[in-house]
Amino acid sequence: MKFIIPSKDRADTIKQKTIRFLLRLGIDRSKIIVFVPQSQVEVYSCSDYIVEGLPDDYNLMDTLNHIHQEYLEEGEKAVRCDDDIEEMYYCSSKKSQQPITPEMFDYMIERVFLKLGDIKLAGINPTGNPFFTSSKIGLTRGSYIVGAFQMFINDREAQKRTYSSCEDVEQICNHIELHSAVVKVNCITIKTKWFGVGGLEDWRKKNIDKMIEEHQKLENEFGYLFTHKFTIGKNNKFKCKFKWKHNRMFQKEEFLTSFTGA
Repeated sequence: MKFIIPSKDRADTIKQKTIRFLLRLGIDRSKIIVFVPQSQVEVYSCSDYIVEGLPDDYNLMDTLNHIHQEYLEEGEKAVRCDDDIEEMYYCSSKKSQQPITPEMFDYMIERVFLKLGDIKLAGINPTGNPFFTSSKIGLTRGSYIVGAFQMFINDREAQKRTYSSCEDVEQICNHIELHSAVVKVNCITIKTKWFGVGGLEDWRKKNIDKMIEEHQKLENEFGYLFTHKFTIGKNNKFKCKFKWKHNRMFQKEEFLTSFTGA
């Protein structure tokens, strides 16, 4: 199974963070595929992963469309990661979290793909704070699963992106509309830097007007799932808050029901 990582302008970051994290978990180097601008292939080259070059003018939406529509087969199982994941945590309570072990990571992947089938997309808790987690894995028709780490069965229709600034929310909405729900592992979260050079935030700060337009169009299309509030502060610092209308999990199960590892 492939681990897909889009990246740009972060050759050192990806090696120090996401690649180190995946190798700690025992992921086969030949299964880690990093997609970068063609002009940056040489600087990204490394024996720890495979590099795929794409046109330099591709933004994240273009890159993900290429990955899902052309690179991956229909129905192929894969994992998508951001390029700056420092760590993944299992939250054993609302006050405690521990770095995930290779055994628990393998268990999570296996458990998730047993739940996927008619449902094609799964993710983890986005908060990074154990207080907002629970011990459950389940389905949701309106709860955010962070785009920084997702597990999926590739569905080209559901993975088609049309909005550059909110592709992650569009993807969740597409999957809910086509497949009724997504899977959420609510006791697993990650440590990552959401805002940084080379990331989507870089593009967003330069395209505020387009962001506002796209977010409104997305709500017009999927308003039965969410509403949003968009604010802009100093230096184009923005905040977009989504309010999901059906955010409760259902068909919930304890995550560790059959885990026997370390």
